[in-house]
Amino acid sequence: MTDIDINIGAPNHWCYKGEGACNIVLSYVGTDITNRAEYFNSLNYINVGKVLRLRKFGVGGDDDSDLKNNSFLLNVMLPLIGSKYVYPGVLFVYLLISWFNNKLLQTVIQLNRDFLSQLDEQIYNDRPTHRRNNRLNIECKRGLLILDLTLLTTGGVGGTSISVEIKPKCGFVTQSKYQSSSTKPIKSHTCRYCMHQYLKLKDGSIHSISKYCPLDLFSGAVDRQKRAIRALLECPQNNLKIYKDGSLFYTGSLGGKSVHSLESLCTLLDTPEETSQSVESTIDRLTNYLVSILQTEHAVLDNLLTAQRYDDLDIEAIYYLYQLQLQRQLDRLIIQQNSSSSITTTTTEKEEVQKQIELLDNQLKQLQLQPNYKDLERFSDLNAMTDQEIEHCIDRYLIATTAKDCSIMITFSPKSSSPSSSTTTSSIKHDYRVGVVDLDAKKKSSIPSYFKNDKLIIDTYKNNNENQQQSGGVHVIAPRTIYLFEFNKLLINLLCIRFSNI
Repeated sequence: MTDIDINIGAPNHWCYKGEGACNIVLSYVGTDITNRAEYFNSLNYINVGKVLRLRKFGVGGDDDSDLKNNSFLLNVMLPLIGSKYVYPGVLFVYLLISWFNNKLLQTVIQLNRDFLSQLDEQIYNDRPTHRRNNRLNIECKRGLLILDLTLLTTGGVGGTSISVEIKPKCGFVTQSKYQSSSTKPIKSHTCRYCMHQYLKLKDGSIHSISKYCPLDLFSGAVDRQKRAIRALLECPQNNLKIYKDGSLFYTGSLGGKSVHSLESLCTLLDTPEETSQSVESTIDRLTNYLVSILQTEHAVLDNLLTAQRYDDLDIEAIYYLYQLQLQRQLDRLIIQQNSSSSITTTTTEKEEVQKQIELLDNQLKQLQLQPNYKDLERFSDLNAMTDQEIEHCIDRYLIATTAKDCSIMITFSPKSSSPSSSTTTSSIKHDYRVGVVDLDAKKKSSIPSYFKNDKLIIDTYKNNNENQQQSGGVHVIAPRTIYLFEFNKLLINLLCIRFSNI
């Protein structure tokens, strides 16, 4: 992947679209395209139908971060999720060819400080208040020019585009043998997302617990997927956003903009033949569209779930392996420091080794201070792992973490005839596109943070259960558990036995 010198226009050709923890995304508004001939004759056609992703200040990484993430996307996530759903970068020589196939496009481009500085000031007031402390990194020399998946037709030429961004989260319940005796009864039977809701409620991030459960969405069952979509529409939080013709139309209070009134959905699917339906009919129609597409494109959820299941050891074991890896590095440095060959090393080299030893020693002391990290004999077989095997396990966990934190973009053109529950998926197969975004590599250094957050989620959920039992109360929303599935299987087995004896 190489940098490309593209004229991306002036700062006022771009407007704020959204952001995550590390990046800000901007939409191109520099050229008003009204027909396809004008689109291809435009001097700025390279930018039309694209978004520009820029890095924030103070989020780590360097000028090569986008290159590394693009390589990770191309070489790791694309084979796992499928080329149909992932849009990697390409070399400039293939730009125009890929353009006509509508398959470009994630391209690393060069930026300059003045452009970024003006842009930072320009978008400041458009950003959510709680995000404004992290400004654009105006020293960063690279950005990503990416196909705008909120538009169904390149350049906005054609009919209305409705795009639904879903952040599905983790679609399975861990069964790792390395869970502690105190966490296994909870983690091996309860959906992670549903448990996390109680922590968010406690810290004030949300005001009510969502009925959405990722296990429903990933189940593949039509009724359960409809239940999941309806729950997201009723309580989006930051797990659902809806765009109309590229502009944010509806989201939750955590979605980056105060567009979260259910009533606003009434005009979402308006067409020249059909306008302003009720909220309920719009939700039904939208739910049927999305589930029909997910049923047809079931591979996107299937492949994501496969990637998520790379986390087969659980964070408790990964945290132990992370410590073990650091300890081995420390041991090797101490041996190097004490070896007779060190006599020939320079003072500078010795000081560097000592500095690394102190750094690793401090890291390990901090890691081992984690409370309640006991029962370490459960990890005894992990000690026999080679360094390469440990690295492999950690890499798999980080890939799974990326798959758990990505978003699915479903973009379609609404039809005047509303799809019913019996609508066939073939009737809309040419009117939609599905893509997966936010597939950046996760950092190994974040493992301690993941472990700490996991413990906080479990403790909060556990305390909530205990408080409910003591007060004689019940949960407002009970998280999905696999007890239900085990009960269903038991019931089916009993019925089979019953009928076999008749």
